Amino acid sequence: MIAEGERLLTLRQAAGLLPEAPHVATVRRWARRGVRGVCLETVRLGSRLYTSAEAMDRFGRAPEGGVPAPRPRPAAGTRRTAGDVWGAW
Repeated sequence: MIAEGERLLTLRQAAGLLPEAPHVATVRRWARRGVRGVCLETVRLGSRLYTSAEAMDRFGRAPEGGVPAPRPRPAAGTRRTAGDVWGAW
């Protein structure tokens, strides 16, 4: 969790902190879906997502199998199939 006192950065600014700056969509994916079960910590203010340099550091140092990434919920009214990640219905 992003602690009080950590300086907030937009996801674009956070991408610029890395040596080979990934696209902002990659940083957004790290926040939403995570990598190997670990999500980048973010906070939403209004309609924008923010993270911090400290959160980026924790994300980079997190061992595999850390805090599990939340499973995305399907939108209401979407059709589920036997091959769906949610299992056979």
